[in-house]
Amino acid sequence: MRKVSGKPILGFMIESLGQCREPFELVIATSVEPEDDAIAAYCDTEGVACVRGDLNDVAGRYGMVLAQYPADAFVRLCGDSPFLDHRLVDRAIALFRQDEQDIVTNVHPRSFPAGQSIEVIGADSFRDALGRMTDADDREHVTPYFYRHAGRYTIVNFAAQRNLSGVRLTVDSENDFANFVSTVMRMTKPHWSYSYEDVLALSTGVLA
Repeated sequence: MRKVSGKPILGFMIESLGQCREPFELVIATSVEPEDDAIAAYCDTEGVACVRGDLNDVAGRYGMVLAQYPADAFVRLCGDSPFLDHRLVDRAIALFRQDEQDIVTNVHPRSFPAGQSIEVIGADSFRDALGRMTDADDREHVTPYFYRHAGRYTIVNFAAQRNLSGVRLTVDSENDFANFVSTVMRMTKPHWSYSYEDVLALSTGVLA
C-alpha cells in the first residue's frame, strides 16, 4: 500500500490488468490480519472484489475465491508485481484456451524476470490438488505441489526469448522499492503502455 505518485503499489498492478484483452473478474485474495485491513479498504474504494482468509493458507484463500466467484480457471498473480505486463497475462490465457491443460506457467522453469510471474490454473485441477495439499509450504506457495506431481497434471510452460530469471521487477525490499520509484519517475507515458522489455530498459538498462 506504499504510495508512489499518489497511488499505492497495488494500484499500478490493478491498472495494468485493466488493459487485458481477456475479460475476467479481478479478485484480491488477502488475509484477515489487521495489517491487511488497508488492502481490503482500498479494494472497497476501487470497487475491486476482495476475499480474506488465513495468512499462511494461500491455497485455501484461492479455494474461497472459487467458492464465491465460480470459474473454469483462474490466473494466479502476486500483488508485489506493479510492473506486471498485461500482454503476458493475455498470452498465458490464450495458451490455456488452446488445448485442455491443467496449468499454463512461466515460472516452471522461470525465464522471465521476478515480477512477471503468471500461472493459469484450471479450477477442477486446483480443487483436486487442494484436497491433497497437507504440507504447510504447499498451502502457502500453492503451485509447487503441481510441479512435484507433474505426471498427474498437464503443464504448459511459456518462456522469454532469453533467460532473465535473475532480474528483479518485483517490490519485496527497500532496494526494490527505490528501483520502482526511480523507474516510474523516468516514464513519460502511462505505466501500462510499457512492456516488461521497456521497463527492463528503463530500470536496469538490460535489453530483453
